[in-house]
Amino acid sequence: MKKILVLSIIVVLAVAVFIRLSDTSNYGTDSDETVAKETVLSDHLTSGDTNVSQIDTAILENDSDAEKQTEYNTHSLEVARLSLPKQEQILYRKGYVVSYNSTTKNPNWVAWHLTKEHSNGPWVRDGIPYIVDQDVVGGRQELEDWYDRDPIIEHGHMCPAADNRWDENAMIQSFLLTNICPQNRDLNRGDWDYLENRSRGWARHFGDVYIVAGPIFYTENYNTIGANKVGIPDAFFKVLLCMNKKPKALGFIYPNESAHHKIHHYLHTVDEVEEITGIDFFFNLPDEIEAEVESISDISKW
Repeated sequence: MKKILVLSIIVVLAVAVFIRLSDTSNYGTDSDETVAKETVLSDHLTSGDTNVSQIDTAILENDSDAEKQTEYNTHSLEVARLSLPKQEQILYRKGYVVSYNSTTKNPNWVAWHLTKEHSNGPWVRDGIPYIVDQDVVGGRQELEDWYDRDPIIEHGHMCPAADNRWDENAMIQSFLLTNICPQNRDLNRGDWDYLENRSRGWARHFGDVYIVAGPIFYTENYNTIGANKVGIPDAFFKVLLCMNKKPKALGFIYPNESAHHKIHHYLHTVDEVEEITGIDFFFNLPDEIEAEVESISDISKW
């Protein structure tokens, strides 16, 4: 009887060890697949392949878990919400969040929290191709949409590549076409670029700022590029919130055209930008603070 009991215990222990080893083997396989996927993307970028049409899925999977989505929806001050009916798909990236519109093939808005630490870094944009966003449901931009465009139109980042130099994956994801709008070349390289640089300066000065940017379509009769009819925006907006010391906010609207003006020329209150865009910014703020900061736009306080 004792021999039978001992044999039974040995069998149970052997089965438990076998199951444990099987589980460990499975974990190793998943890890190897992730490394292989990341290596494929790295090889594409290193070779300077500008025809890469999709980003490595492992990078995107790491940034779309349910916990992070809940955090953005309930706590992040930068995240906006639509106050007018528009097509929308929310996409979560390492350095920003996108409300994407498959009708215009542009983002409705792109939001990010820019800290002093994230305002610089070792990663640069050289050699990174523009990337078709495979997560889009419905109409989207394709690389071919940009081939025969007017040379005055170029890829305009909403969340700038330079705001993502702190992390390799964040930098790569900033080249997803869901973060890109057809933008006037002179604006992109001139006054809009100046605002991007000023925004990084404010992040360094105050420690952090919350930013939302995106395109403006004043009517549904907008010009397009490409076979997929990617909308060319009439203008662009950017709103910034600083919560350090006394809370304050700024709003800007830039026509999508060749022009050069002082930054004050584009200055608006956040309330005015909300009225024009149909977007509710900084709604996670306490009501009294939101009402105060969105009604005043005093750049001298920045």
